[in-house]
Amino acid sequence: MDPNGQGRILVVDDMPELRDLMFEILAEAGYCVETVGTSKDAVQKIERETFDAYLIDLHLPDGNEYNLIQGLKNKGEAAKIIVVSGEQQLSKIQEAIQQGVYGFILKPFQIVHLLTMVGQACRG
Repeated sequence: MDPNGQGRILVVDDMPELRDLMFEILAEAGYCVETVGTSKDAVQKIERETFDAYLIDLHLPDGNEYNLIQGLKNKGEAAKIIVVSGEQQLSKIQEAIQQGVYGFILKPFQIVHLLTMVGQACRG
């Protein structure tokens, strides 16, 4: 938990505009937010820091988003994983859910939905 008490969030998305938007929304709501654009960068950050929740895009340029999700679950992280994706294919959504993610937010998302889901994930 960060000093403000809201929580530490890692945003993993390859779209800079969306990554920046989520950063601004969450930081304005009082969260401590870090952002990266690839699974590789996420793994490096996770090795050095702890987070209360993760927002992970289903389509990352290095194609390891499912490995990232599984790795976080295998680590026994107390943090919650929220998939944020424009993926409309039901099989991809089901695959993420089967891996035990906390929630799924479809792009484009409503700000209130993002804040609600992140708030619930951080409160555990």
